[in-house]
Amino acid sequence: MVEEIHTARTRRSLAQRSREKGVALILVLWTFAVLSVLAAEFARAMRQEAQSVINFKEKVVGQYTAIAGMNEAILALMTYNGEIEIDSDDDILGDGDDDRNDDDDDDSDNNGGNHKKNRNKNKADEEEEDDRLQTIRQLIEGRGDWVESSFNSQPYEVRVYDETGLIPLNASDLKEDSLFAILENLEYDEALAGDLAAAILDWRDEDDLRRNNGAETDYYEGLDPPYRAKNAPFDAVEELLLVKDVTHEMFYGTDEVPGFVDIFSVLSTRGNITQNAISFEVEQALCGILEDQGEDDDDDRLGAGDGETIEDLKTCIENVGLRARSSDRDGKPNLTTARVEVRVKNDAGRTVSHIAATVRFKGDGFQTYQWYDAVFDDDEGS
Repeated sequence: MVEEIHTARTRRSLAQRSREKGVALILVLWTFAVLSVLAAEFARAMRQEAQSVINFKEKVVGQYTAIAGMNEAILALMTYNGEIEIDSDDDILGDGDDDRNDDDDDDSDNNGGNHKKNRNKNKADEEEEDDRLQTIRQLIEGRGDWVESSFNSQPYEVRVYDETGLIPLNASDLKEDSLFAILENLEYDEALAGDLAAAILDWRDEDDLRRNNGAETDYYEGLDPPYRAKNAPFDAVEELLLVKDVTHEMFYGTDEVPGFVDIFSVLSTRGNITQNAISFEVEQALCGILEDQGEDDDDDRLGAGDGETIEDLKTCIENVGLRARSSDRDGKPNLTTARVEVRVKNDAGRTVSHIAATVRFKGDGFQTYQWYDAVFDDDEGS
């Protein structure tokens, strides 16, 4: 009997220990599970923090690289504006005959070798200077082509739009028929082109008389939020986004159709357009979009061609009721007012900084009209 009691107690003790071990195992497993979750969350937070630091550094470096690029571009424009004329077929710097040392036959082999090294070094320096001046000339032409440069080994891109090569939105010569023709050239249908032209001029004119299909204060006060028609000249091209029927896509453009931001200027009240400074986008607005014409098809760009195609461009300008002029002084481009844009991209091709400034060059200095710390940039379309 005693032995049976002892055996039962032993069994109960073993069962209790087994249960305790099971509970302990479960607690250990739960502890490891909780620790694993905490470790994973900590690792994720650390990765996010590290990526945030990388993104912040990338943004800061990009922003200050863009500002440095802006200063470099403006300095180059001030220095060479109206001063350089570059023909790729000519000797740009007037370096003379490359064979000027070939008559030194009496020199020793060592001296002859030194002369050859010096000539090669001078030629390399001259070619580098040629490329630099070609880049500056491309900027001074003000046609809005991106060119590459770098600051402190950080690459950036810069482009310059000559404001006189854009369509003057505030010009009295830019009438409803002119705007209608421009908008039709951008392939907007007849009804929409008419509505847009009327609404833009209603916003700009001084009266409250609404054009047919236009818009005045009574229309804008019915919007949410309400606002009034300006009834005054545009102070910034971005005001077009407030005008009836103007959409975000129209303003910034698409791969097929240029945006209003790239074709209009608000700084001129005269109907003159500098034809040798007309960008690809403005050319499309003035002459129409050619089927299958890409931005890199330089042979199809009227403003970049011979005398005959330049006359064709002049005809396009006159057909919309404006006038063509040239800013060249003895064949040397001369900027008066320009929009300078600088952008910096990361290794993945995403824009991390894009700034712009509108400046007027006056004598040995310049005056800043507008400054943009950030410019909308569609990486897929830029």
